[in-house]
Amino acid sequence: MDRYTRQYWMDMVTGYFDDVVREDLAGVLARFTDDAVITIINGDNPLEVFHKRPGPGERPFDEFYGHLQANYVARFDDMECIVDVEAGTAAAIFKPLLTPKPASAYAADGPQSLRNCNFFWFAEGRIGRMTIYYARPGTATEGASRRPTPFPRA
Repeated sequence: MDRYTRQYWMDMVTGYFDDVVREDLAGVLARFTDDAVITIINGDNPLEVFHKRPGPGERPFDEFYGHLQANYVARFDDMECIVDVEAGTAAAIFKPLLTPKPASAYAADGPQSLRNCNFFWFAEGRIGRMTIYYARPGTATEGASRRPTPFPRA
């Protein structure tokens, strides 16, 4: 890992978020190793696991990013990144704002303000693994009609 600088990894992480905002799926995918895995954790919901190159029964990255791009305009505010060059890891703490696109099935829900912490493990100069922890503050007091936002099943 020591041939990569802190700035290199910082640019990798912030560039990843820039690619998501631009809806540049090719750019997003290029940041991950071929065997990369993304795990999404949201409260007590089941883990959501996506693979860049899925095997039988595994969910592909395209399912996650396709859902995001088809339904939301994403913005990431108050980003704070921490990089550990020696360990080959990073964390990003931020506030996503997901605004439903007009044709989205979620348009009536309005914008979702989340709180996230993404953890990154690097390999081969790219992201080898990413874990996304997120919450939507206020959902516990909004009643049953406004559940937390797990990734929907097809």
